[in-house]
Amino acid sequence: MSRIIAIHLLNDYSGSPKVLMQLLKTWTRKNIEAHLFTSGGTRGFLSDLPEVTRHPIWYRFSQNPLIKGCNFFIS
Repeated sequence: MSRIIAIHLLNDYSGSPKVLMQLLKTWTRKNIEAHLFTSGGTRGFLSDLPEVTRHPIWYRFSQNPLIKGCNFFIS
């Protein structure tokens, strides 16, 4: 069995999590084991994917570029 590991820092209802959700659904329909590392504690397109193993990571979005960069490296 194949395995795919996907990482997306921000789980929200924007475009890129939606595209990743569609990919994850396609992969699991093809019996590919999917693991997703994404921010926990937030709801979004990546929240309710029953056949995907979720691994929560810490990430907090900020409008401030300096804080955003620090959060990126911490996560």
